[in-house]
Amino acid sequence: MGRDFLDHLAKLDRRIDNLARHRQRAGQPVRSERYDKAVRQLRGYVTTEINRVLERLVRLKRPETLIVERLDFTHPDLSKRMNRLLRRCGRAVFRKKLQDLEERFGVKTLEVNAAYSSQQCSRCGFTSRDNRPVRASFRCARCGHTAHADVDAARSLRLRRSDAGLRDPGRSRRQVLAELQRRQLYAKRRGLHADAAAAGQRRAGDASGVARRSSQQGWRGKPPDAGFHPPGPAGSALRDAAPQHLDGRSRTQ
Repeated sequence: MGRDFLDHLAKLDRRIDNLARHRQRAGQPVRSERYDKAVRQLRGYVTTEINRVLERLVRLKRPETLIVERLDFTHPDLSKRMNRLLRRCGRAVFRKKLQDLEERFGVKTLEVNAAYSSQQCSRCGFTSRDNRPVRASFRCARCGHTAHADVDAARSLRLRRSDAGLRDPGRSRRQVLAELQRRQLYAKRRGLHADAAAAGQRRAGDASGVARRSSQQGWRGKPPDAGFHPPGPAGSALRDAAPQHLDGRSRTQ
């Protein structure tokens, strides 16, 4: 349902954006007859698709309750102008259609908090940014559960229906994060930057420990035996270390 929705929006986005840029370069106001016509086509398409998908969903599945999240109708692949138009049009149409379905079919609507639901595993509840290596796929770093990212997020929202701690849509993201941390279900992402920072802290800690021990023993800098390699025992296969110049190069090649 609605697989080509984003592709058609991207096509309309390019058309509206090109019209606006052309008029701005010409020193004219953005609003024009062609621009207003393109915006009307966009609003008509969004209205038709939202009504069609929700209507077909209710007639096909016949649910008692629709569990929804607070949608913002934005997408990173669309321009700022298109996202602004979608926010103004999409929210009003979506709410109006939900009200129409409740009046005609008695389908109730329950809004739940969607914070961190796209990163939460619907099987074990573990939440982390590492669970989504790419936008479309989901793989739990704890239990190994794999699914489509949108499908797993929808299942997580369904589970939050009976979860009093995560259900309230009025709670902020910080409060939801605190609840997940209290349940020990949240882990910060440990990417390359985090690993590098942890390694740097370990190196800094080792260096400070060496300096602290050296000051306690009464000498500074390197330990007295730094760079000293005692000769191997008689008959050993290990060769003695060759003496080095000040620049670090060996005298013998």
